[in-house]
Amino acid sequence: MTHDVHLYQDLDIYLQPSLSEGSSMTTVEAMAMGLPVIASRTGGLAEVVIDGETGLLVPPNDPQALAEAILTLLHDPQRAQAMGHQGQIRARAFFSGRLYIEKIAAFYQDMARQIVP
Repeated sequence: MTHDVHLYQDLDIYLQPSLSEGSSMTTVEAMAMGLPVIASRTGGLAEVVIDGETGLLVPPNDPQALAEAILTLLHDPQRAQAMGHQGQIRARAFFSGRLYIEKIAAFYQDMARQIVP
């Protein structure tokens, strides 16, 4: 992980209110730490966060929707905890360092087969 683990331990919810986003590593890190995520439905975030399961997705640049999502999870800590748990499972299953290395290795092996039959 690229960030201090203690930062995540002090959070109840992780927010990623981006206007545009590729694939957010900090969002994956927060999920791996068991935090429910509230993120903008933009770019790769919609592929990382499963709306209603691992967190909540809101429209980008919509402060009202963001505030409502925050209040939803703050008022329902059991739901937030369940989302955090599901996010942890998802982060480890689909975004682990080991899986990333395996995908990169497979990519290079495939490229090598195309170059050298």
